[in-house]
Amino acid sequence: MKVKSWLALALIGIFASCQAQNNNKEALGVDAFQQQIQQPNVQILDVRTAGEFAGGHIANALQADWTIPDQFQERVKSIDKDKPLYVYCLSGVRSAEAADWLRAHGYAHVYHLTGGIQAWKQADKPLVGESNEPQITMEQYQKMIQQAGAVTLVDFGADWCPPCRKMQPVLDALKSKYGTKLSIVKIDAGKQSDIMKQMNLPAIPVFIIYKNGQEVFRKNGIIAQSDFEAAIQPIL
Repeated sequence: MKVKSWLALALIGIFASCQAQNNNKEALGVDAFQQQIQQPNVQILDVRTAGEFAGGHIANALQADWTIPDQFQERVKSIDKDKPLYVYCLSGVRSAEAADWLRAHGYAHVYHLTGGIQAWKQADKPLVGESNEPQITMEQYQKMIQQAGAVTLVDFGADWCPPCRKMQPVLDALKSKYGTKLSIVKIDAGKQSDIMKQMNLPAIPVFIIYKNGQEVFRKNGIIAQSDFEAAIQPIL
């Protein structure tokens, strides 16, 4: 019994040691993190809040708030599970938790930044800052729609939003198919928070189609090209 107990403890120790070694490889310091995100076909994920993200973030980062589980899980559906994914937060705590969750849900190559943005700043690494772009008023928005064209598709999205990026090829295909018959207006939801609140828009991306200034279609999330076409064809 004593021999068996000793063997069991030894196996547990070996397993724990292997796990620790794996975690060490997946937890990167500032220099290693910066070097690796320069590689092609990598994905960068900021798991802080939208407010923290707007205050400065790593270039080309996507954003999904780890503290809002529904938002986080919905947004990461649009992230490629097979491509390397580099995760960071403010101090490294949230990103470590998020990285564990991602690995447990089939994301193959996940790395996180130890020390987070705090360590990144201390090392004088670059951040993309908040824009001073003025807010669009409701009056300006309505005028924009009227001037855009008879049939207008408005895209409320952001570069850092994974589903928004996933929808871009669909929008490109619509533009290619309908040409000048369809106007596409992009609104940066990350910067234009006032109009988002006034229109009570849900989680981005949100797509609204107008015919002569009148709303005829509204949906949010990942939408098939055929759904757009079903709404556009009758009003052209």
